[in-house]
This record gives sequence, structure tokens and C-alpha cells, in this order.
Amino acid sequence: MKRFNNLEAALRYLRPSGATEGTEIPDAPASSQLRLYQDYKAGKRLIRYAREAGSNPGDMKAVALKCFALPSSDTTKFLAEISNRSLTNIAAAGVTPAVLNIDTTPDSTADLEKVIGFSPAKAIVKNVTGTTSSSKTSKITGDSYKAKPADSYTFPFGAGGAGATSYSEVKGDIAAAVAGATGNKGVSFKPEIYR
Repeated sequence: MKRFNNLEAALRYLRPSGATEGTEIPDAPASSQLRLYQDYKAGKRLIRYAREAGSNPGDMKAVALKCFALPSSDTTKFLAEISNRSLTNIAAAGVTPAVLNIDTTPDSTADLEKVIGFSPAKAIVKNVTGTTSSSKTSKITGDSYKAKPADSYTFPFGAGGAGATSYSEVKGDIAAAVAGATGNKGVSFKPEIYR
């Protein structure tokens, strides 16, 4: 995890000089941020986050999309799912089904099948909804930080037709759509998995 790079480096520095990568890392000082992170990483601390009622995904809806792993000339569409919450808030997130290359009303889901070993690429759009930051405490390190209220939505996306067909092209189109939308938004991506 990129946000913990400094803690990862600090853990490595706990090793005696001249130690190899395989040398066990000694315990960090008790109750320190480094020890809290070390225990979390080792699975000694279980962390749970309470989900707000408004963030529940609701029912899942069927969508059709083209897989990036198939040749661009292949017209096969795969069945994927999108939460009703994400589908309802698609405009608020700054994207459209056309930008995501998804068909939200497939003619017949009977012609589509959920492919085992396939997980569509996903765009996770964070929409900051407030202007005032509040103080929070990290459950992993115990450190305090400021956060603004925000909603996030997860959207599956696929390869386009005549336009953007590669993962990087579609990703760029989605990033541009989110950047061009009103409000304070950001987007992150998860790649497609097809085994």
C-alpha cells in the first residue's frame, strides 16, 4: 500500500545493519504508530469499519461489456454487475454508460453469461460532498487525520467499439470525464482479471 511506504521503510530500518531481506524484523516500540502498523500487517490486529447505511450498494443490476483481453474485432459481451446505488448516481459521479462502455439495459441476459475467472475493470469515483474537514483517527496507525465527507461509487467498464478499445484509452476517457465534471471528484482504477 503506497500510503504506508514510510512505515514499511521504518520497519526495514529496525533490522540490524548487514541483515538480509530474510532477516526477521524485531518488534517496534510498544504503542507506537509503527508497532500498531506492524501488528496490523502481521494479522495480530483485526480492524473493522462500520458501513454507513447510505453507502450500502442495494440490488445488483446486470450490465454487458466487452472484455479487454479479447481482440478488438471480437463482439462477445460478458455479463457483469453494477450496484443500484452506483447506477442511480452515475451522473453525479461524472461518467456515463457510453464513457464506461457498458450496456445498462442488455436486450437479453439469457445470451450473456457470467464468465468464471472474469472480473471486469473497475473505476472507483470518489465524490467529495462536504466543504468542512473533520478529525478522524486511523484504525491502522492511531494517527489523526482530517477528512471531508465523500461518497464513492464503483463502476465496471469495458473495451469500446470503434473508439477507445485499450484499457489505457478507456481509463483516460473516464479520468477526463471525472475531471471535467462539476464538484470535487477523483477516480482510481482496478484492472480487469480474466483467467
